[in-house]
Amino acid sequence: MHTVLQKPLTAQELREIWLRNQNDDMLAVLWEVKRLRALVVRASQLHWTFREELKGEPCLEEDRPFATERELRRRANAIRNAD
Repeated sequence: MHTVLQKPLTAQELREIWLRNQNDDMLAVLWEVKRLRALVVRASQLHWTFREELKGEPCLEEDRPFATERELRRRANAIRNAD
């Protein structure tokens, strides 16, 4: 998997990019960035909303035959670190 080494852009930095590159393609890209940022915010809110309810859910913890050992460790760590 490719690791991103550049830090995430702030809303101000995105505005500055737009001011330097005002064209239809950049507008489309920035609308997509806005949509994805909103999705991340909603996902974060859902995580905190359901964090306690999801603790102990068998479907998130059980050893499914198709789950890899790495996936099972990742899930177990995520559940432990949810506090």
